[in-house]
Amino acid sequence: RELENGVAKRLHGVTGALGALGLKQERRPLRLRVRDLCVQSGEATLTLEFRLGAGAFATSVLRELLQPTTEA
Repeated sequence: RELENGVAKRLHGVTGALGALGLKQERRPLRLRVRDLCVQSGEATLTLEFRLGAGAFATSVLRELLQPTTEA
């Protein structure tokens, strides 16, 4: 709640304008639960299977799992 209120306070002009246009505030969790994760790798393939709750996006999970790492 503190994080959300801090962001809304900094962006008061934006949030006010969106509200004036009739847009409603909606919430999404900052974290989501990935269920039944199964990973299979082949010679040239990687297959991921998982379940998500309603409103969650698989592309978000893939982005977090497949981020390149930098070596020091």
